[in-house]
Amino acid sequence: MRINDPTLPLVTVIIPCYNHAQYLPTSIECALNQDYPNIEVIVVNDGSSDDTSQVAEKYKEQGVVLINQVNAGLSASRNAGIMLSRGDIMCFLDADDRMDLNLISERVKLFDSDRVGIVAGAYRFTDPDLEPYAEADQLAPPDYVVNAQTTVWAALSPNCGLLVRKRAFVECGFYDPLLRACEDWDQQNRICQKFEHRFDPVRRSDYRQLPRSMSRDPVVMFDNGMTVIRKAQVYVGKSFKTRLNCSIGLFRHTVSTAILPILNEQKGFAGYKSLFRFILSRPSAAVFLLAGIMRKVYNNIFRRRLLKRSRQS
Repeated sequence: MRINDPTLPLVTVIIPCYNHAQYLPTSIECALNQDYPNIEVIVVNDGSSDDTSQVAEKYKEQGVVLINQVNAGLSASRNAGIMLSRGDIMCFLDADDRMDLNLISERVKLFDSDRVGIVAGAYRFTDPDLEPYAEADQLAPPDYVVNAQTTVWAALSPNCGLLVRKRAFVECGFYDPLLRACEDWDQQNRICQKFEHRFDPVRRSDYRQLPRSMSRDPVVMFDNGMTVIRKAQVYVGKSFKTRLNCSIGLFRHTVSTAILPILNEQKGFAGYKSLFRFILSRPSAAVFLLAGIMRKVYNNIFRRRLLKRSRQS
């Protein structure tokens, strides 16, 4: 831990790691080399069978704290780091990701009020070697981040350079250890009901895409996303507007985590065959997909009619 400016808050970087020892030095070093003056780094070894502990031990002289625990999942790993942290602000970085050296200093500035609980930001999709994908394959900062209520549409950003005020966890609860995926989406839903959030549109982190990562499993992502939406209905209420937002969230989630990944992984007939098998195993996915398509068709027809009337008048 280093503190060079006592007037600024201490930021704790939490790096959960499960069998990603080969990537861990990159994530640790980008955390240690941040240009922000007050940094604490905690690595949580989530029962890895590789040499994660040995790699993290090499950085102990530089103040890196290592937590070894029995395998319990991402949520439990992040929670362990939060409970041991000394910082006022948590910065989450997965072991296979990387952040620019000015990420923390730039995003801490966005905590411009005590009511700001979370600062998310844009990121770069990269291949396993951290080579960025083509610009056409990068996601633009989403419009819905302007309104906290619409976090039920999707998470603000993944945990690669996400900053959260520690007090937000105290008031809103920690990560849900029962969720195998989408735990960040669930956490952001809860925080954004009590706190304001900010979004940094500049891409300052690398979100590494690995062939066998959990986020590429459509069944796991869909099932956990459904759980998140059900929980969100409790947080945001059951008015018509919130139910509509939750339906939109389910549609977006079904398309982005199941439909598109299946079709992108397998081209042609094989892709449609895998998609058909997925829909047979998860019929509700077909319902939300059909509802989303009908909504888009209705909106297009409605807009055309309005445009036609305006021209006639």
